[in-house]
Amino acid sequence: VTQWISDAGLDNRRFAILHAGASAARPEKCWPRYAALAARLVEHDVTPVWIGGKGERAQNAALQTASGGIDASGCFSVAALAFFGRTAAFAVTNDSGPMHILSASGIPVFGLFGPSNWRRNHALGQQENVITPQDGSMLIDRITVAQVIERLEATGCVASSSDQSDSNSSV
Repeated sequence: VTQWISDAGLDNRRFAILHAGASAARPEKCWPRYAALAARLVEHDVTPVWIGGKGERAQNAALQTASGGIDASGCFSVAALAFFGRTAAFAVTNDSGPMHILSASGIPVFGLFGPSNWRRNHALGQQENVITPQDGSMLIDRITVAQVIERLEATGCVASSSDQSDSNSSV
């Protein structure tokens, strides 16, 4: 994992782990706005790292092409992913296996929930980082990028928009 981080050029970069996939049997658990989120993270000087299994390579390659970042599809075993997670600033995932693995990494893991019960399925110790549709529906596509960014700002994972405006105006 340490060698992979170095080879990927992440040694001195702030990065977030993104997992846009979910079980093939549960496509309704996949949030459709990951590319837009990744583009916003890049604006916050956070490099997106796309994770998933070999079956998610095409999806992650398309997301990387659309919004940047690094495709790490199929690069990590379960244990390696938990170790890799320790070096990330945070993670944003659908309700999925990687969400649970990353919760063992000691980083904030923001789980996006729509159709599944977050109270029963959230990542262990991460209930404060659950993000659900604000309208009370169980439709994951009702979660907005702004809602996710607001949560990341509120928890200090990314600088708030007003902080960025202040720092940009002093340049």
